[in-house]
Amino acid sequence: MSMKIENSSLWSAYGDALGFITELANEKVLKARIGTAEVSALRSWTRKIGGMAGGFVDFPAGVYSDDTQLRLAVSRAISATGYFDVEAFAKIELAVWQSYCLGAGRGSKVASENICKASVDWFSNFYDVKGASYFNSGGNGAVMRIQPHVWSSGQKSLTSILLDVCKNTICTHGHPRAFVGSCFHASFLYYVLREERIPSVESWFDIVDEIKIVPELLQSDYQLQTAWLPYWEGFIDASFSEKYQDAVDELTNTIVQLIELDDIGKSEKEKYKYVVKMLGGLTDAERGSALKTSVFASYLSYLYPSNPSEAMIVAANTLDSDTDSIATMCGAILGLVVDERPPEVVLDDEYIKFEAARMYEISEALPVQSFNYPALGAWAPPRNKSDSLRLSKSGAHYVAGLGEVIFTGRSAVRGKNKSLRWEWVVTKFGQTLLIRSKDKLVDQGDDYRSVGYITEMQAPLMNGVENETSNEISIKDRIARLANAGYSEAQIGMDIVELSKLGVIENVVAYAAIVGEKLHPGVKK
Repeated sequence: MSMKIENSSLWSAYGDALGFITELANEKVLKARIGTAEVSALRSWTRKIGGMAGGFVDFPAGVYSDDTQLRLAVSRAISATGYFDVEAFAKIELAVWQSYCLGAGRGSKVASENICKASVDWFSNFYDVKGASYFNSGGNGAVMRIQPHVWSSGQKSLTSILLDVCKNTICTHGHPRAFVGSCFHASFLYYVLREERIPSVESWFDIVDEIKIVPELLQSDYQLQTAWLPYWEGFIDASFSEKYQDAVDELTNTIVQLIELDDIGKSEKEKYKYVVKMLGGLTDAERGSALKTSVFASYLSYLYPSNPSEAMIVAANTLDSDTDSIATMCGAILGLVVDERPPEVVLDDEYIKFEAARMYEISEALPVQSFNYPALGAWAPPRNKSDSLRLSKSGAHYVAGLGEVIFTGRSAVRGKNKSLRWEWVVTKFGQTLLIRSKDKLVDQGDDYRSVGYITEMQAPLMNGVENETSNEISIKDRIARLANAGYSEAQIGMDIVELSKLGVIENVVAYAAIVGEKLHPGVKK
């Protein structure tokens, strides 16, 4: 299982890197990037970043886009106990990601900017600016990042996974298609991981049935039920269940159409391109639909169950489709059923393998490292995109929320605004970032040295009391979960009861002390 998750992770990154080259490119643009009208392998290429005021970047072969960047961010936000810290993902990872994102869609970019506001929580990121709306964003920026929830799932039920997938999606996208697409892809991946085969298209209706439970799952979550759902339904003026069912019906009808189109006698390559065209995947209206993208990725894996290399090339060369998202999601699926590795090495492959191994170890409840984020109570997101790269008083460079970095030696990229630049840096844990920066860096007082991976068994004491064993939810995770639930009194009561049952009274005392400090800071104990 460990090798399958690693393979899935590597193939998804490879598909992303290959599809990134052709993303939003016609033949003319692609020739300008790489000199040819088709891509057949990873290679260095050139693209402009930063909009009208940006500059041209010479990308090294194997560079990946926002798909893999956000997938790694989701992985970091999953702790050693398997708990998805959605608040850390939203308020730290997403907020900082906007300074190094590559190839992201408008919805994801606006969402990451909006989440930086102090008044916005992960469940209230209701943006409507710059032509992007939370309620109309189709969800490709969410569906392509949800694989870690499946990789780390272990003995978790599918319903538990789907709730985390929905919370992940809610951070940036609110259209029902986003939820349906993300949950269908998660369920499809969950099936393939356990059955070790690609299901026939006719059996996809059973997977659709599995995700019909989503509205019920959202109703079962205290914070979503009391905060997110009422606002969503008030804005749309309809029940979420009703609109979600409409999207499920659209998914069902799409699969029906796919079955009809699949009967046409063509080669696998011709079938895929024909299906994508006939189902609207080459149009502006459907290109960003997570629902359609999840279907296209699944269909591509069905056509090429034992040939992921060819599948990635076909996806990348279907111009005007969402090349990188489809390829990366298909790669995640096929990586679970083939033994071969990608034919070329993607940038940061060692870190990608590290996170894959961590997901597997979490799934098996093995001792494993967790990413230690800054304390959310004292965390202030970067004010703008160029504030994330910083210089400490000791002379060390670091990225807010992610820790220390070193410069790679590659030349900085500059645009029309000469006071800004993009620097190539590598984090202490091994991820390469092309990060937006000011010419003059000012230390803003972050304690960057405490940020990074820590081993749970060697984690710092919390108020003098050690964490629980890795088989139980740690006090740290309980506090994060409680914050996500708005410090619900019901959740506090349940936590105290559960901790009491473990038989370590010191953990109950530590939990109560931390909660007291969170609710009434500065009060003497």
